[in-house]
Amino acid sequence: MAKKPLIVDFNDSLEMEQAFINAAGTGKVSLISSIENNIVDVPIELIDFSEHQPRIITDKVLQEVEILATSIATNGQIYPIVVIKKEERYELVGGEKRFRAVRDILKHKTIRAIIRDDKSKEKTALISLIDNLHRSDLSDFELVNAIQKHCNEFGYSIQNVEFITQKYQLDQSKYFRLMSFYKLPDYIKEDLKINPKAISGATAQQLLTELNKLVLKFNHQLVESATFNIWKKYLNEFTETNRPSKKFIYEIEKALTVQEIAKKQEQNITNTSKINKMVLKDKNGLKFGSIKIEKNLNGKTVVNIRTSLNAEFNQEKIEKLEAFLADLDDKV
Repeated sequence: MAKKPLIVDFNDSLEMEQAFINAAGTGKVSLISSIENNIVDVPIELIDFSEHQPRIITDKVLQEVEILATSIATNGQIYPIVVIKKEERYELVGGEKRFRAVRDILKHKTIRAIIRDDKSKEKTALISLIDNLHRSDLSDFELVNAIQKHCNEFGYSIQNVEFITQKYQLDQSKYFRLMSFYKLPDYIKEDLKINPKAISGATAQQLLTELNKLVLKFNHQLVESATFNIWKKYLNEFTETNRPSKKFIYEIEKALTVQEIAKKQEQNITNTSKINKMVLKDKNGLKFGSIKIEKNLNGKTVVNIRTSLNAEFNQEKIEKLEAFLADLDDKV
């Protein structure tokens, strides 16, 4: 059965705007409004992008714009964009992808918009954030950067958990996941500026926890090197598939374990290679054998004697040799 349109009655444009945001994905919205003149067709040439827009425009976003344009061409523009009146022009604070679809692909001259007559710069920025805050297509990395930018501009401390969670409608677990991005290596944060959806806040938090464990178990520089190599490998895979994954986190410890085993084997080989060889000579200086001394894998000294005797090597001589070697081991 087809979903029934959501019937809403609004008293002000902010309430109307929030209802459109909350109704995303519930079906078409029918309006019964006492302020219908707040939804108008605005000339596209008079609309400017907001400096507070949190979304990073990637190739993936542009592909989504193309899909959205096809939908609008078929079904019409169901949800208006949201703009702020700025003298003779308008600032776009909600619905950037809809705007790009209508302007850049469909080439329309006008677009349906909710007009907010609010001259507060702080409120303008907040509206733009709220419009995108709970949309599934906005990455966690884009969101935390937008919140940080908003805090910097208006003098808020992003470290104030209670204030931030209330102002930006976040629960505390979400807040701490987002804050994990700031503690990641700089090269990961730089890569996320180009591929913001490569990892979520939950993955960033898990990666950070894992790295903190690994530096206690392995050499710090080895952890940094392994993390860098595996992250770059994962990022290449993500760029090709556009499928985020957490598997690369577990690959870091695997790589470090392999390196540690290889290092121990190399050390054993080095120890084994420390072999002393010498020639055995009689009192006349004639060679009658050789002796080889080396360390085994357990760290013990191994003595190999090879000799050729003219005299018979009887039991008495064997016992003398045993006593000599035993005495030698005791003295060591």
